[in-house]
Amino acid sequence: MRTPTVHLNGTGADELLRQLREAAEAVSTAIDKVKAAAPHARDYYVQSGEAGLIATREHIERLRRLEEVHDELATMWRDVFAQSVKGLRDG
Repeated sequence: MRTPTVHLNGTGADELLRQLREAAEAVSTAIDKVKAAAPHARDYYVQSGEAGLIATREHIERLRRLEEVHDELATMWRDVFAQSVKGLRDG
């Protein structure tokens, strides 16, 4: 995973931090919405005896992918923040 480098010719640290924070917040909201849309066996049993279990496994995997994206955004935010703090110390 690549993290943006804070430098004079690039996007400013404050803007990068804002963008990454807002993206992470949006993914967090998506995680909450997906959790609320968890499958219930009553909506699947007519398909087969295992359809509800399969849907639950798929749901868990969907949430795992979203959480992975959220974690990546948080890591990028921390890296940009560390660069901005270092820049303040060195500047």
